[in-house]
Amino acid sequence: MKKLLFSVLFISLLIFQNANGQEYFEGYIFYTYEYFTLEGENITKQKQEMLFKEQHYYIKEGNYVAFDHEEDLMQLYNQKGNLYFYKKGDIVYKLDAGNWAQGKTNYSKTKEKAKILKYRCESIKNDKSVTFYSNKIKVNPANFESHKFGDWSGYLEFTNGALALRIVTFYDDYYQVMTANKIVPMKLDDAKFDIEKVLNVK
Repeated sequence: MKKLLFSVLFISLLIFQNANGQEYFEGYIFYTYEYFTLEGENITKQKQEMLFKEQHYYIKEGNYVAFDHEEDLMQLYNQKGNLYFYKKGDIVYKLDAGNWAQGKTNYSKTKEKAKILKYRCESIKNDKSVTFYSNKIKVNPANFESHKFGDWSGYLEFTNGALALRIVTFYDDYYQVMTANKIVPMKLDDAKFDIEKVLNVK
């Protein structure tokens, strides 16, 4: 009887630990971009020639990196040093991710819902965008609490770490829709987020 009880407790502990280990997302998200006039006309083909077409996004614990359709760096955040990098043309810019003069974004929940891939999503909005997210795809917000740039820490605090699966962003004469088209949980090596290795520089 004691052996049976011990076995049940041991198995329960393993299940609990595994569940905890799977709580936060680590892996790859593939996003595509569409563009529309404020009247709803699809202008994706024209805008993609000047703006974003797709984003290949990888995230692990306190780090993330993203590449465009030509495999050029779009953005990289490394928790070590709290640094944010982005590339424009041939130049890589480095910023202190702790600096964000605008402060926290004024988010509010909306009644809009969506199903993106297999995930049922809730939404929040601010004055320029609506973001859809699922609590099934989330990170630990504590790992990004120093990432003030872009109010990333504020967003994750509001969504309890849930990552955006769709963002609709409004501009003066058009709006942009970035949507997750593939989500792949996977183990990632820390070298994936090393700026020197990403750009092959020293």
